[in-house]
Amino acid sequence: MCWQNHGNGAVKQVFDNPHSAYTWALLRSIPRHDRAPRSRLFQIEGNPIDPAHRPPGDPFAPRNPFATPLCHTDVPQLRAVNASPDHYVAAWYDLPSLLAAEQDTQQ
Repeated sequence: MCWQNHGNGAVKQVFDNPHSAYTWALLRSIPRHDRAPRSRLFQIEGNPIDPAHRPPGDPFAPRNPFATPLCHTDVPQLRAVNASPDHYVAAWYDLPSLLAAEQDTQQ
């Protein structure tokens, strides 16, 4: 099986506060009216994995800019986000913290 659930929750929770790099990347690739016309969309680097030769770990890890060494060896299980009963993520990293740290270094 190639597909993996990277997270779930109420649409507003997932869209407003993604905790999975896969969800974050997909949301960044959506055309938006507040961007310059014909501006280049965000692109997820690399190619999807070959289902016949699936590597160990998270199948998105080779394309995930936030992947940890553990992402390349072990598949993360769904866990509650901030003890929320309705928002879950399958990730070894804390995406909001990584994004905040990245933003701090750009300022």
